[in-house]
Amino acid sequence: MSTVALQRVMTRMLFDPTFARAVYADAAGALRGVDLSDAERALLTRPDPRRWRADAERPHRALEALLAHLPVTLALRATLGGEARGLLDFFASGAFHEAIMSRALLSDSFAAWVAAAPPLRDAAWGAPLAALEAACAALRAAPLPAAALAPAPPPPLEALHPARPARLGARARLLWLPAGAVAHLEAARAALAGRGPLAALAPLDAHALGGEEALARLCAPRSARPPLCAVSVRGAAESAAEGAAEGAVEGVLIERGPDGVGVSALPPALAALLGRAAAGAALGQLLSAVEAAGVSAEGAREVVGGLAAEGLVALGD
Repeated sequence: MSTVALQRVMTRMLFDPTFARAVYADAAGALRGVDLSDAERALLTRPDPRRWRADAERPHRALEALLAHLPVTLALRATLGGEARGLLDFFASGAFHEAIMSRALLSDSFAAWVAAAPPLRDAAWGAPLAALEAACAALRAAPLPAAALAPAPPPPLEALHPARPARLGARARLLWLPAGAVAHLEAARAALAGRGPLAALAPLDAHALGGEEALARLCAPRSARPPLCAVSVRGAAESAAEGAAEGAVEGVLIERGPDGVGVSALPPALAALLGRAAAGAALGQLLSAVEAAGVSAEGAREVVGGLAAEGLVALGD
């Protein structure tokens, strides 16, 4: 019995009445491509179809949980005229169904879905803020041991052999976003402070945000933002670092510690260094990059050793 596939289809039916009706009307067609036997498909249509709709508040509760992950993104959406009830359409979308079947993080799928639809699709800061808040949610949910969140002593200098592989630490994520993304996030968070769990469903207040000009910048159309060089966690470190040096892109560090998840815009040199680690590099490449900035060989080892102690760079064997 394909228990996992069966459970995932059941979840989809509980959240999406239209999909449930399609399964009852033509199970083979609605479930094409899903690894279920005829007997398993029959199990899905055996109950009274009304039982799948018995808990009509289920999508509302799930949506409330998602609101907590994307408060700034959704408040921007409301400010641009997006209606709250339209968010429930997510549970009938292909993005939702694909996320359930692939067991993807629902906050990731929801963020991408919201950013790709009006009104955020046409907003300068819709996609960047959605990507940033989704990355924070993913890191917050990652199963990390307590030891990974606490500072450690710097590794001995002799352990910093150039051939050792290096990567971004488990408690960190790196995004390349348009310059100003972190400032917009922090300003909007401050404006939402104290407004309660449903604040994301109401428009942002211009006064709380810092005035009408600040609100206009946040709500600017996509055409007002310079083209994005790269939005990536891996694989675009060089081009993104160039964009950061030119001021068009900023390297954004998301780090999880004992007190939660923090976000900061990095100086270009540090962003480029961590970008190399995120893409996968030999330790020697990191050391050479630090030395190229005018730091001595011993100083470069101290810099990289310090990043390893902070858990921002992880060293392999």
